[in-house]
Amino acid sequence: MSELDQDPSANTGRFRAFAEQVERESGGTSRPAPRGLLIGAGVALVVIIIVILAVAL
Repeated sequence: MSELDQDPSANTGRFRAFAEQVERESGGTSRPAPRGLLIGAGVALVVIIIVILAVAL
């Protein structure tokens, strides 16, 4: 009979507590850098190399 009286929000609360605990233990999220940031860094690197080569010649 206890199976019929379960509160569905209790399961949600337990899952959220578990997810927050895992996040705290891992030190936050480890998402990859956005594609635009990588492209911008690559363009900046190319420009810096071109400037250095132009000054050296």
